[in-house]
Amino acid sequence: MFQWLFKYPLQSYREGDLGLTWNLRPELLLLALALAAFGAWWLYRREARAPQGWRRWALPALRVAGTALVALALLGPVLRFSKRDEQKAIFAVAVDASTSMNVKDGASGKTRFERARAALGSEGKLAEALAEFGEVRFFTVGSQCRPVTPEQMAALQPADDQSALAQGLKELSQMLRGLPVEGVVLLTDGIETTGADPAGLARLVASRGGHVHCIGFGEAKGLPDLQIVDVRAPRSAERGSLVTMNVQVRRSNIQEPVRVRLYQDTELLKEEEVLFEPGANLADARISFVAEAEGAVKYKVELPAARDEQILDNNERIVQVDVKETRVEVLLVEGSPRHEYAFIRRAMADNKHFKVVTLLRLGKGNYYKRADDDSFLSEGFPDTAERLGRFKAVILSDIEAGYFTSEQLRLIVDFVKVRGGGLLMLGGVNAFNLGGYQNTPLADLLPVSLAPGGVGEAFDDSKFQMQVTREGAEDEILRLSGNSDENIAQWNLMPPLKGYNPLYAAKPGAAVLARHPQPGPDGRQAVLLAVQEVGAGRTGVFAAANSWRWQMLRPANDDTFRRFWSQTIRWLAAGSKEMLSVGTDTRVAGVGQNVTITATVLDRRHRPCNEAKVLARVKDGFGNVDEVRLAWILREEGVYQATFRPTHAGDYSIGVEAQVESNTLEALTSLAAIETSPELNRIDMDAALLTRIANEGKGVADLEGKTDAVIAFVREHAVKRSRMLDLVEEKELRDAPILLLLICGIWFAEWIVRRRSGMA
Repeated sequence: MFQWLFKYPLQSYREGDLGLTWNLRPELLLLALALAAFGAWWLYRREARAPQGWRRWALPALRVAGTALVALALLGPVLRFSKRDEQKAIFAVAVDASTSMNVKDGASGKTRFERARAALGSEGKLAEALAEFGEVRFFTVGSQCRPVTPEQMAALQPADDQSALAQGLKELSQMLRGLPVEGVVLLTDGIETTGADPAGLARLVASRGGHVHCIGFGEAKGLPDLQIVDVRAPRSAERGSLVTMNVQVRRSNIQEPVRVRLYQDTELLKEEEVLFEPGANLADARISFVAEAEGAVKYKVELPAARDEQILDNNERIVQVDVKETRVEVLLVEGSPRHEYAFIRRAMADNKHFKVVTLLRLGKGNYYKRADDDSFLSEGFPDTAERLGRFKAVILSDIEAGYFTSEQLRLIVDFVKVRGGGLLMLGGVNAFNLGGYQNTPLADLLPVSLAPGGVGEAFDDSKFQMQVTREGAEDEILRLSGNSDENIAQWNLMPPLKGYNPLYAAKPGAAVLARHPQPGPDGRQAVLLAVQEVGAGRTGVFAAANSWRWQMLRPANDDTFRRFWSQTIRWLAAGSKEMLSVGTDTRVAGVGQNVTITATVLDRRHRPCNEAKVLARVKDGFGNVDEVRLAWILREEGVYQATFRPTHAGDYSIGVEAQVESNTLEALTSLAAIETSPELNRIDMDAALLTRIANEGKGVADLEGKTDAVIAFVREHAVKRSRMLDLVEEKELRDAPILLLLICGIWFAEWIVRRRSGMA
């Protein structure tokens, strides 16, 4: 009967406490009851037939009681039960499972991970010692934090491609949030590859009452190691051209000579010694080779293993170069029929890489043109940016400035500065100041000054032996050999030249590659060959008027003359912009790494175009194609970008299509995706970081892989800490039958009393 009326057995009421869901302060409850009682008495007192005798007090009392019971039901009466739960202290043991833990160092011959696992069990007995003071939970940290069982730990092999210690500590603290964590023990080599700071997370763990300890594995002093830090190579190259790669090499605890090798597939192309400055551990090596294969060619740069070197994965780097064979169009404008023109034209006639279109002036309005389609040259030199933009470079050979209109001179300036074209002026009786160029826009483009005092007054027709400078011996234009001294020696054996324009004042940004061997009237040596970059393009001067002597006076099989002009034209044309050029921020990307595709779009006038529609089609080695829309990046005119992420290793071709006005432009580039790991960029144990983590985490650090210091700290500070949890359970009473019966009974009793008093 009691349980039916009060909803729960009598024993529950003895064990629990009555309360309200909506807790109000007691004084507020008393005040509310008092106000209700006064209000009820006042209302009955004002009635015309106020009750007399005992009814005068009974009616207000019944109304107050009924109102109070309704208010009680609304406040939510409950029956509360309290119980206490005890939890043991928790120790979290986190073992680094990244690939750097596979390194074997130390006298044991075991990997770092094997030593860490032994420290937990048979040798260090860390898990057993911690279990005396609380519950031990096991985790691995690497690319992420994962809970593991002891059985899983025993079979685990480190394979994570990065060490995210900071993220691991963060995830660990989230997993154990609200639990009595006494300590976190990290068994790691301290290599953090994400750039985050684990010490800050250790401080967070310590603020919650725990301690963070570090047990380090590895050699802090450093193992012998060689590493390729970076390889800088051109994104694309013409087949048969000279390609130069700059390789940055780091050595650690190695004093023996270091060499760098370049392979194409399995063929060794080149080998060079890396020259370190005394006491330096970082150096640059330069490897030059001729690109023979066509297509997306992968080259492997490799450092042969040093003595006692264990980590070889960072000794090589794959570089991809797009080697293509296209005939670049170059316009040669010749003022009069002469040997220089004839020899250059014949030398370039069968060149696979360059197509020299010649415009030879025979007389006023009369030209001799050599081109597949010479209709656009019927009126002479191009008079629009679109026509001139067909070429990558322009060579002016012994033709005066008065031949060009002022508009054509401005076109040449834009062609160089904006389009990125090349301009070369050759010596002759109508060149430089003798041709009236000193006060024209072209004077600002040339790498020499044409101001008075910087140029001789007359053409010098004497013989001379061109003297290659040290800078010229290392430049690609005059390269006949990979060795600078040998290069100079070969040029010294070339036949003498005859006739040149005396140019004495090279501009500050110019590179002087060759000079006249004899000083001039004021002691200065004349500049024979100089180059510089101007705006987006390149310019040069070659003051000699008869380089054909290098061909005429040498054996028929000597190709020095041909090589000189091929290399000169290639250098001039290298900066020329395509109407659509495409590239990626890296030529070899890691799987899962974001790759940025960049396209530069020009309109018909070779000006940046911001209104193009640009679409990239990324095709993997399996033939799957993803379409990526490129958007204008706003901060740079004519530049469009988008990103994609290679999902697996292999070759990717990227075809880009741009709709510009009524034109459809297409360009192609490629990318190689490989499995990479930043773990091996550094293999030394980071003792400083481990010490800092322990200090911030109010724990201890052992850098020799021993567990004694950690166990001693735990014995001293952890006294089987436990925590009592007060758990409260509430059972609702507002629907108890007794409450409804009381409310109904009181209001019914009030009605009866009112009726008998004649008030109802």
